[in-house]
Amino acid sequence: MNSIKTNLYISPIPSNEIGNVLPVERQDIIDKTTNFSLKRQRYYVWKLLEYALKHSYDLDINEISFMVDNNGKWHCDDCFFSLSHCDETVAVAVSKRPVGVDIENLKPFPKFCYTIGMIPSSYKESLTYEEQLIWLCNFLEKEVIPVVNNNSE
Repeated sequence: MNSIKTNLYISPIPSNEIGNVLPVERQDIIDKTTNFSLKRQRYYVWKLLEYALKHSYDLDINEISFMVDNNGKWHCDDCFFSLSHCDETVAVAVSKRPVGVDIENLKPFPKFCYTIGMIPSSYKESLTYEEQLIWLCNFLEKEVIPVVNNNSE
């Protein structure tokens, strides 16, 4: 049986600028969001989805038909995806099988990083939040996701 690859994308929110996204139904939700922090999260998680779809499956978000279920979860016919956002970070998982991602504000985030990796905590303590996030993404890409993908067979 062929394995089905799951791709995970995690990013800090890069700025306070908010532009437009497609489809217009998603833009309407962003426009109606009054809490600026939540508005940024909703915008940047969708921009990360746009990147993930293009990078993983060469899908153009302008050509995808999105639907929203009764619970407010977005879907498309081309693949499965999951969105999550918290504080200054957004995450997207995409796959050809059902997938889920949940990003949480772990206090303290550095302590979490210290417990899962195989590098000295003194090194991780010197990293900025963005550097810790990059380290975590690399760890997930090299150590965790291959195991998940191999177990999908």
